[in-house]
Amino acid sequence: YPKEKLQRINAELENQDLTIHQELGEGLAFIKHLTLQMKGSLRVAEQSNYITFSFEVPIQL
Repeated sequence: YPKEKLQRINAELENQDLTIHQELGEGLAFIKHLTLQMKGSLRVAEQSNYITFSFEVPIQL
């Protein structure tokens, strides 16, 4: 997967603008919206021959 495309996707995931971008698609934009609502973060990374999307959200126990 092209490294520059992964960097663009990560930049869009970190952007606080909630508009749907062509790089993200509607499903990922929805996940981004939910993650931001929970004050979390969302990332994409390449591992071997596949791409991994991960998120972190703060929770208080």
